Amino acid sequence: MNRNISIIGFALLLLFATTMFAQTGEGETSYSLWLGGHYTDFKDNANKVGEYKLQSDKFFPEFKLNYYSQTGSSVFRLDADYFDYENVNGRLKTKVGDKFKAEFSYRSLSKNSGMDLLENMETRELVGANPGGKIITHEFLDDITEFSIHRQEISSKAELLLSRKNDVRLITAHRMIRESGNAQETGSTHCFSCHLGSQSVAVDKQTNSFKAGLEGKVYAQKLAYTFGYRKFESKAPDAYFMYDDARHPVNGGAGAEFGSRVNYEDESLPIGSYPETEKLSHKVSSKGKLGSGHYAAAFIYSRVENKKVNFTNTSLVSEVYNGKVNYTAPLSPSMRLVSKLGFGKINKTDPFIDLAPFREGRSGYEVLPSFDITRYSALDRTTFDGSAELIKRMNPKMTLAFLAGYKQVSRSDYPIIDGDNSSKTMTGQLKFKYRQGLKYSIRAKYRFEKTSDPFTSARGLFERRGREELAVPSGFIYYYQREDLRYQSITSTPTDKHELDFNLAYRASSQLNLTAGFKVEYDKNGDLDSLDVKHSMFQPNLNLTITPNSEWIIASGYMYNQSKSRGPITIALFDG
Repeated sequence: MNRNISIIGFALLLLFATTMFAQTGEGETSYSLWLGGHYTDFKDNANKVGEYKLQSDKFFPEFKLNYYSQTGSSVFRLDADYFDYENVNGRLKTKVGDKFKAEFSYRSLSKNSGMDLLENMETRELVGANPGGKIITHEFLDDITEFSIHRQEISSKAELLLSRKNDVRLITAHRMIRESGNAQETGSTHCFSCHLGSQSVAVDKQTNSFKAGLEGKVYAQKLAYTFGYRKFESKAPDAYFMYDDARHPVNGGAGAEFGSRVNYEDESLPIGSYPETEKLSHKVSSKGKLGSGHYAAAFIYSRVENKKVNFTNTSLVSEVYNGKVNYTAPLSPSMRLVSKLGFGKINKTDPFIDLAPFREGRSGYEVLPSFDITRYSALDRTTFDGSAELIKRMNPKMTLAFLAGYKQVSRSDYPIIDGDNSSKTMTGQLKFKYRQGLKYSIRAKYRFEKTSDPFTSARGLFERRGREELAVPSGFIYYYQREDLRYQSITSTPTDKHELDFNLAYRASSQLNLTAGFKVEYDKNGDLDSLDVKHSMFQPNLNLTITPNSEWIIASGYMYNQSKSRGPITIALFDG
């Protein structure tokens, strides 16, 4: 009810503002109304085909409304679409010359999710030729099998002219997103039976964003400042999962030895807990003429903090600095230069992780290892990127453009504290355009990227067989010792990447148009320690449009895609 009152109140405010600023003059008004209804049968499992429909087999009325009114320089427009009480769209816009304009929208959508049956996680270890040893099992802790999220979004923005002299304007915006319903959450126990438990959890998340700023002109330069605030919180209670007590993974025997290796056992703990974050941001921007060219520049600072501090969450802070400058200048009547520079820096909190002592009170080690760590984020980094593009009009029909770029990402604390891991990417691009009047046109682009030292996993992906290589006190091998057996540097970033894009448009007559082209991509990374990663893609296309008269359009098209990929895959079960 409060939400509906707020929507009506804002709509009335826009109507009042439009009336207050309205100018007299000849007007125009038009509207349309559509009425109907629908009924859907949901007897079977319809979560996929009815993914975005309300899971109810009732009869629902529908309506659509479009209203437009113009008086002088004042414009008012309303568009509404009601499908059911969880699927609604509405937009209201108003404008009074250049003095005032505003926009308000409401969107509501429900999404049904299927249930993960966890059947792909049902397996057992072989002992010799027969099943035995460790086993993965699962169970469903409640009987809810239908999961649905109702998403609502309310957004509004307004712009008010404060001074015509320097074109000073006040700009505000607000956006609220709320998600409610229920979802599936899975918990996993450890050190006994690899037990998975699935349960339904309540969802009640809300995000509010607000922006306010001023913009104006000073000596023909446009200046702007924007302040931003965003808050995310979850009002749903935490879901809890009961973790099994630690036992022998094969015979189920209990004892202090098994509990000494884990951080928690035989207790109920929260899972899927959401943070409560607040973000503050400041943006300063400017654009205008500089020398013979034009520039655009912006600097942004933002700070995000997790305000929820309890035994499951640690107060984390992230600070981001970003700056960009673009400059375009003519070098001659037929040539211009487009240059771009960018800088960024990310700093994140380095929390201390306090873990339970390993095998406290147990024999087998003279000095027990400690796994307490300070978590240094791989996101801490400084970035720099720049590019220059030279665009040359060779003649009235043909244009050539060449771009060269450079980007560097320096990670402050990866893979070790005070590490100096930097990725450097060189980019080159060549574009060609040719146009023969309205008859035909050709566009072609080739782009390559060369990256050195791309980001790779410091821990490795695979574990080689090496039991005899481990130092084994008292005859046992523990999981942490096997870190020394991990290998295979892996990354999602190639060292070499090539792209080729070609397009031809041919206009045979005023009734016949033909377009054809293809796109080719290829990338690889052969600098890894034991594997070459490769990807390739070939995608031709052909489209034909026939317009026999002003009333008919016949269109047809064909596209073919061939993709190949070569990369590592690993399945981690039981002993890794």
